[in-house]
Amino acid sequence: MHDSANAGFTPSTDTAIIACAGRGSRLGHSIPKSCVEVGGKTLIQWQLEALSSMRQVVAVVGYRHNFVIDEILTHTRRITLVVNKEWADTNTAYSLSLACDLFEPEKRVLTIDGDTLFSARAVESMLRYDKAAGWTAPMSDEGVFIETDKNDRVTGFTREKNTGMEWTGMAIMPAGAYRDRPNCFVYQVIEKRLPVQAVSIDLVEIDTPDDLDRARQWIKGAME
Repeated sequence: MHDSANAGFTPSTDTAIIACAGRGSRLGHSIPKSCVEVGGKTLIQWQLEALSSMRQVVAVVGYRHNFVIDEILTHTRRITLVVNKEWADTNTAYSLSLACDLFEPEKRVLTIDGDTLFSARAVESMLRYDKAAGWTAPMSDEGVFIETDKNDRVTGFTREKNTGMEWTGMAIMPAGAYRDRPNCFVYQVIEKRLPVQAVSIDLVEIDTPDDLDRARQWIKGAME
C-alpha cells in the first residue's frame, strides 16, 4: 500500500480530510464501516497508511464516534478529530464542511470517503492538481459517473449513463467550496466549480458484503 513519491514532486496540498461519520448499514454490521476489518486491518487503518505522507489528516466521525476515535488513535496520534453530531441526518458534504472550518477558504484539501480503499499512489496522482476529481473503472451500474472533455477535465456528473468513469468520492478542492453547511453529495459541491481535472485512480468502495469480497481481492493484488 506504500509507494515512494517521485523526486522533485510538489504536491498541491498537504492536508487530507476523511469523512467517516456514517453508519454503513448495508454491510450488515453494527460497528462503523470505517472499523470493518479487510485483509487483516481496519478500513481506517488502510487509509491512514495510504495518507502517511500528508502533513495533516482530519477525520470527521459521527456514528459511534468514540469507537472510531479509539480505533484511529490506536494507529496514529498525528490527526485532528471532528465530530458530526448530526451524522444521522446529514450527508458527506456536511461532514466535510465541519472540517473545512479549520482552514482558510483558499486552502486546498484532499477529501476522501471513509468507505474507500486506495493506495498511496492514488493519493499522489490526485495531489498533482489544484482541483481534481478521482475516477475509477465502473464498480456498479448504479454509481455516479463523470463526463469529461478532450482535455480530461470533468464537465459534469451523471447517474443516467455509464461513461466508463465512475466517481470515487476523492477530490481536491478549496476548503471554501464546502462552507455554508451543504447537506448534499460531494459531487454536487464540485459541480458548482467545474471544470476540474479528471484523475484515474485505483480505488474500491465498500458498501455491501460483495464489496468486501472485492476489497479483499484488491488487497491481494496490491500486495503482489
